[in-house]
Amino acid sequence: GAKRRARTMYAIVAVLSICCVLLLLCYLRRSKPKRPALHAPKARQSGNNAAAPPYAHEDDVKGASIKLLHYIKEKKFLEAGPVVRRLQSTLAQTSSSLSSAAAEALAQLLPPHSPQNVIQQHVTAADALDSIMGGDEDFDWRLIGKSRRDGSSTYMRRSGRLIHAKTEMAVAVPMLHALAVLRESRLYRTWFPDCVHSTVLVEVGPTEYLFHLENHHKLPLLTLYEDIILHIFAVDCSHSHGGILACGASARQDAWPQKDFPPTPKARYAYRVHPIALQFFCMPLDNGGCSVTLQIEIDDMGAPEWLLQFLLPSVFGRIFSAMNVAAQAITTSPHASEHAQAIADDPHFYGDWLPRKIAACKAYRQKSQPCAADGMVAIVEKREAPAVPLPEEANTVRCVDVRRVFARSLACCLPRDQLIKKTS
Repeated sequence: GAKRRARTMYAIVAVLSICCVLLLLCYLRRSKPKRPALHAPKARQSGNNAAAPPYAHEDDVKGASIKLLHYIKEKKFLEAGPVVRRLQSTLAQTSSSLSSAAAEALAQLLPPHSPQNVIQQHVTAADALDSIMGGDEDFDWRLIGKSRRDGSSTYMRRSGRLIHAKTEMAVAVPMLHALAVLRESRLYRTWFPDCVHSTVLVEVGPTEYLFHLENHHKLPLLTLYEDIILHIFAVDCSHSHGGILACGASARQDAWPQKDFPPTPKARYAYRVHPIALQFFCMPLDNGGCSVTLQIEIDDMGAPEWLLQFLLPSVFGRIFSAMNVAAQAITTSPHASEHAQAIADDPHFYGDWLPRKIAACKAYRQKSQPCAADGMVAIVEKREAPAVPLPEEANTVRCVDVRRVFARSLACCLPRDQLIKKTS
């Protein structure tokens, strides 16, 4: 009776699970690795490509040269980009004396912070912040999941052949600890879901890395193997947006000739993931916690809407919950936490540079009037993160059972409003 019906239902779910796995594999096999770059929307690119006014006096050029070096040292690429553009305009359009001064100023920018790279990092950071801080009506964001357990909200939009998704969540940990978990690339193996190997390939600087992740996803009857090679850099937005931004994208071998990339996986169910963009934005909250936003941009392989509405919140929820637990362990179990040891081993970054930036972020939040340079206070208040969960809720890890994932894929037969309610 009841046992027989249960066995029958389990068999149906197993068959559907296999079908879903095969469907996902078909999508993966259809994907052709592109040559991804740091992506910027066309509307934003047109504005950034507008000619910048040249400097009129040599003293202005000298002052710009000093400011530019300071901006790059402090990772203020939002401010550095316009200065580089004005110096380039001065070099191309004005008298020989001003051109020489501009050329000398630009010559100070050595790889990896060449003028072209600084402008690209400026465009990437500006686009990321526009999307993260912008309202739903500005970017057609659709809410596809809202968790009552941790307060996270997941949004998605499709544009052209791309899928854009982001999740916002407040975590009950200090901002420094959350950023330490996100920054220490070699320690992703200790907390990132399904990650079995993580290593830094190139350390460009304290806030810029090229690193390699290897993930094993165990599914019914098989295991999917994937790896990712990411180039990621940090941007100080403390004085303009009250937070710290990290921008990443899939790296290309020809952009890093000095370092041989790990070979592409050759196994039957192995593949290399090429995210077009991956960004984290973190800002402090008044109650001692912080708000973290994860945003990704990937190729649209034609996955059905119902599948994305379930998988994206589930995947993002696992990442945030695991990050939260790792960050809390820095305080609750400092002797067992590798992140606590990493903080102790780098007193210059975690004891000086990062605390200064966090203090500037807090000062920005306390300002009652918008800053004349950016006017983003109203937007920050509009996108205020939900209340920080209680500590016992924050310690809860949201693990997704694969059988439950595929069993709930039966929800495709439900009406749309019921589907959204179920997946939240």
